[in-house]
Amino acid sequence: MSWTTTALLCGLFAAATLVQIRLPVIDRSANNLVAPLFALCLAWCARDTAVGALRRHARLLTATVLLYGWAWLSALNGVSPALSLRIAGRYGGHVFVFGCFLVLLQRRAVWCRAQRTIHAVLVALGILGVIEYWFPVFPFVQVRGQLILYPRVASLLLWPNQFGVLMAIAVAFGAALRREGRLATWADNATQLVFLLALALSGSRNGWGTFAALLVASAAMRVMSVRRAVGLGLSLLLLVLSFPVPRAQLGLRELPLPQATLAPPDLSHTNTPAQTLAPRLVLWRAAIVEIRRHPVSGLGPEVFATTIGPRITGQVGINTHNLPLNLATDLGLVGLLLAGVWLTLLLGVGDLRRWTTSLPLLGLGLGQIVDCFTYDYTFIVVGLFFAASYASVPREAG
Repeated sequence: MSWTTTALLCGLFAAATLVQIRLPVIDRSANNLVAPLFALCLAWCARDTAVGALRRHARLLTATVLLYGWAWLSALNGVSPALSLRIAGRYGGHVFVFGCFLVLLQRRAVWCRAQRTIHAVLVALGILGVIEYWFPVFPFVQVRGQLILYPRVASLLLWPNQFGVLMAIAVAFGAALRREGRLATWADNATQLVFLLALALSGSRNGWGTFAALLVASAAMRVMSVRRAVGLGLSLLLLVLSFPVPRAQLGLRELPLPQATLAPPDLSHTNTPAQTLAPRLVLWRAAIVEIRRHPVSGLGPEVFATTIGPRITGQVGINTHNLPLNLATDLGLVGLLLAGVWLTLLLGVGDLRRWTTSLPLLGLGLGQIVDCFTYDYTFIVVGLFFAASYASVPREAG
């Protein structure tokens, strides 16, 4: 993997954050065009492996195309075709990026270096999240516009929850790289400190829960020792209790503990676990009602998030906050079934014992049990990379 390819891969992840830049004429976010262009350049650099990738992943790509085609049918048959067709068109960019990743990651050397590159990207996101806590200015406002929950941080993602989930995944991913001898011990120790601090400052209970589950899985699979897993868990707990905002997210706002900040904290964007759970239960009940009304093809892509969710919560763009429910609501039970077939084929072509790919996939799934991040292009691109990386585990790697 050349330095040009590495730069293009970093450019792809950077392009995914271009949410607030609008393209003229079509009035779409620039990331919908720029990110696929970077992906195309990556696939072109690995074009000699394209035929092999198509043969190796023929069934997975067929399932991907069928699921995407069903999204279009759901949009046409939905309650708001104009909106849903626009969203279905955006999904086309996701499919294209996934296919380009499959082409790129066919060679073992490229696969290994690409994983080290995504680890570096996650470190950069973590560092920016830490910086945001003390300097909440450029580039965070430019990336997220009005989606600011400061002093909860989200780095270059759109919301603190998906940022927290990514930081939780990054801890397990770094440990797996270290276990395979592809990340130095000192580098793993240094970067995990960044990930833990960023995870704490995100104030994401979802991220903390995902982190705990990944620690248990990592210890059970001997990716890290039980002693190290316990140490990482206690370190996160100490960091959470040391800052007022994550402490408030635990429901311990009145707990008289010393804090690692000098200025009085702004707790206006925090809420207790009970305050978060109540609207989610209402959203889940509403989603089940809509699935019963539109069982086959659903409401259409993102109709729930633009109509029903905002009516329940008073906030714009609120989806079902559960990935399977979101798929069934948007694409119907047929769409959910096709997604299940796609996931089954994906798990079948990879190797669950290769922890640098299976642990991130586990984190991506766990993080969307009580949330759904289909609206965040950056999160989706990272998720597509890990999915393609899992599917493309080198056969000679063991």
